[in-house]
Order: sequence, then structure tokens, then C-alpha cells
Amino acid sequence: MRNERKRTICRGNLQTGEEIFPLSEERASELEAMILERQQLLHRKHELSNNRNHISSQDIELN
Repeated sequence: MRNERKRTICRGNLQTGEEIFPLSEERASELEAMILERQQLLHRKHELSNNRNHISSQDIELN
């Protein structure tokens, strides 16, 4: 797994669960922050999309 600066923060085999390059505490915190940030961005995009669809539905009904 690489961070946004393309640095390897951990490496392993997902099938076997073998850790080749384990995740340090610092990198675990970095990964957690990155995941939370992306979740928030996806949530905002989803809300914006829903708001646009709701507004267009109302426009159609009003006309």
C-alpha cells in the first residue's frame, strides 16, 4: 500500500495474510487519516448528487 506521496507504507500478501513490510504506528495513523478523508469526500459527493437529483425532481414536478 502506498500513501498519496507514493511512498510504501506497508506491504503484504492479502491471500496469506503475510506481512512483508509491516505497518508502523506512524504509518497506521497516516493510513487511518487518509481513509477517513476519502470517506468524508465520498459522503459529500453522495450528498451533493442526492441534492441535485432532489432539486431536479422538484423542478420537473413544479413545471
